[in-house]
Amino acid sequence: MKSSKAPSIGASDHARQEEILQMISALGQHTRLEVFRLLASEGDTGMVAGQIAKVIGAPHNTLSTHLAILQRAGLISSTRQGRNITYNVVPDCLKDVIGFLLSECSQSLQQISLPDDLLAQLRNQDETAVQTPSKDKDCA
Repeated sequence: MKSSKAPSIGASDHARQEEILQMISALGQHTRLEVFRLLASEGDTGMVAGQIAKVIGAPHNTLSTHLAILQRAGLISSTRQGRNITYNVVPDCLKDVIGFLLSECSQSLQQISLPDDLLAQLRNQDETAVQTPSKDKDCA
């Protein structure tokens, strides 16, 4: 019988897995995923919290909690402009999640049919950015 035991990992690998898990977990809730998708559609422009609340129909206090979780996970960033805070998606962190899944789960991913151009683009990402999420890149 084949063992399904995962290989042992070092401390840096464990920290990396925790960062990736935090990102995936943050997106695993409906409102946060909706906020993330909305911000991603805005590109570099971003949105202020009031606009986000109006579009998705969330109370401001609830939205504040969701934004904080997404920001702690490194998926969004914020910039204060006077009394307003503008939120933006941090695209490099998504590359880290996708890169992690491609490198660490490659056996399972071989069974999934992804478009060839997407696979080529993901595999050609800068290996250092994919292998080691960096706090210097505005990631968690």
